[in-house]
Amino acid sequence: MNQLTLRYPLFFWLNRPTRLLKLVAPSAWNELSASQMRAVVQLRAGSITENKVLSTFFGIPAFIANRLTPFYKFHLIQLLAFLQYDGASHTFAIKRLRISPRLHLHAPGDKLKGVTFAQFIFADTHWLNYQTTQSPESLALCVAALYSRRNEPFSEAALQSRASVIAKLNPLTLQAIALNYTLVRLWLANAYYLVFQQSQQHNESENQPKGNTSPWIKVFDAIVGDNITAQQEYADLPVNNVLRFMQNRIKNNIKSK
Repeated sequence: MNQLTLRYPLFFWLNRPTRLLKLVAPSAWNELSASQMRAVVQLRAGSITENKVLSTFFGIPAFIANRLTPFYKFHLIQLLAFLQYDGASHTFAIKRLRISPRLHLHAPGDKLKGVTFAQFIFADTHWLNYQTTQSPESLALCVAALYSRRNEPFSEAALQSRASVIAKLNPLTLQAIALNYTLVRLWLANAYYLVFQQSQQHNESENQPKGNTSPWIKVFDAIVGDNITAQQEYADLPVNNVLRFMQNRIKNNIKSK
């Protein structure tokens, strides 16, 4: 986090700075709050004002932000330059979705803690579909695969009904989660680069139109084959365990050649 001190005059018609304001601003993607992640979506869409950016990311009160000179604003916003480019993050900024007073859905833990390999496959497949089609249905299904009740096991059967409820939430929140998952996926791709290279190769070799299949199905089949028992065992394992196993297996195959 960046810690800053903003000097501003008590009366803005005077040039002499007479007040100090302590500011804390994010310096990396994994430091963003829920409101800041939503603001990034707006920022990239050009639907947020400069003063709102200063208020959301720096905590500058509106009456001060409205009176800052272009010089101050320029140098503050320059500190947010990293938001122009997707970067790896291991955490979700939007920790909870309030569906109703009695139903709250929670994001995965840091580094996808608590996410099974099957859950990851469904979330990633719908995220890939959303990247291609920008379909609200794919977006809702992706979020439905990621967010769940506390300690709730993943259920493919419940996915569609949950997605229909999630689809009614603020689209900005859902788009922010999709952006956040993009960053988490980058973190995974860095941690398990050989696995994601293989997944990309399978995706590019598909003859079917993009968005209709998941490259992870072929990667999964390469591990367990037709062994139904093994398929269920791997599906229920934590995603990091399976990806780590796959990474090591690919490394060993490379060494043996």
